[in-house]
Amino acid sequence: MKIIESIRKNKKPFIVAGLYTAALAAASLLVSLGVIKNYIAGILITAGIYIILAVSLNVATGYLGQLPLGHAGFMAVGAYASGILLKALPTEHPTAFFPLTLVFGGIVAALFGLVIGIPALRLRGDYLAIITLGFGEIIRILIINIDSVIG
Repeated sequence: MKIIESIRKNKKPFIVAGLYTAALAAASLLVSLGVIKNYIAGILITAGIYIILAVSLNVATGYLGQLPLGHAGFMAVGAYASGILLKALPTEHPTAFFPLTLVFGGIVAALFGLVIGIPALRLRGDYLAIITLGFGEIIRILIINIDSVIG
């Protein structure tokens, strides 16, 4: 009940999410109309990805006080899982399944987070940073070596 009451009292996150959604819809409309060129759209997409990563890292570092150094590893796991599923779909228009693949990528990243999180549950400070840094490095090496398999 406390969570529901705090959500009712604090409407700021919903306002920010609504503004972000409106900006995303406006940018998507401008790209589809040809006002924004593909190069600028690519820059905006990359900036949006980095904004999402910065906000999620702010939750762990700013609010929780922990230092996870393998943050990009979880993003990479989700992105690769989403890309592999999108590539495996037998259809002429794979972008129709893009929202489904994004959800799948998020679920895979969450499962990897659970696998890393259970052993790291009691770790704090430097030890948590070391285990997440190790996970990030493992993912980086796998991505470098998996290029010949996935493409």
